[in-house]
Amino acid sequence: QESGCQVLASLAIDDGLEAQIGEEGGLPPLLAALTQHPKHKGVQEKGLLALQNLSSNPDNKKRIAESDGIAVVVAAMTGLPGRPVVQEKGCGALANLAKNEANRVKIAAGGGIAAVLAAMRGHWAHAGVQVQGCTALWNLGLVEANRVQIVEAGGLALVQEALQKHAGHERVQAMGKGAERVLQPLGVLGS
Repeated sequence: QESGCQVLASLAIDDGLEAQIGEEGGLPPLLAALTQHPKHKGVQEKGLLALQNLSSNPDNKKRIAESDGIAVVVAAMTGLPGRPVVQEKGCGALANLAKNEANRVKIAAGGGIAAVLAAMRGHWAHAGVQVQGCTALWNLGLVEANRVQIVEAGGLALVQEALQKHAGHERVQAMGKGAERVLQPLGVLGS
């Protein structure tokens, strides 16, 4: 299962293959592998990487959400909270899925915001988790109800802390500042 997930992750880097994997039924077996092996760190890490890569495609974003893929990502993140790679790739998959407007609401309703915030809190020193977490919050925060939920749960403060703790990391700065811009107006109003 782990090797199959790794192959899908590698193939999905190519835009044409990414679309083809979704079109030809590659998502259900991937989601099944993640569901059937919830504590296998290799399957979870490689499977979430594959979902992150596959969810760059607009059609795959819809397919993943329609196949309960959001719940699978959240379950992986909550099932292995101590694994930074699982958290990074889970946040990355949610960030990509949240580029679809309908998915933003589904992710929030499915516990995705809480999973992202927990990942960021649990892995301060891991720049990859902070980059993907900030990216996910940025995309999720484009919906007003999500912004409220994120700020009330301390998400703006987490983003600002990531910016401070990773002051020299270019991607944390870029994604963190984007998330901060989306969340800041509400954070100021809520103070």
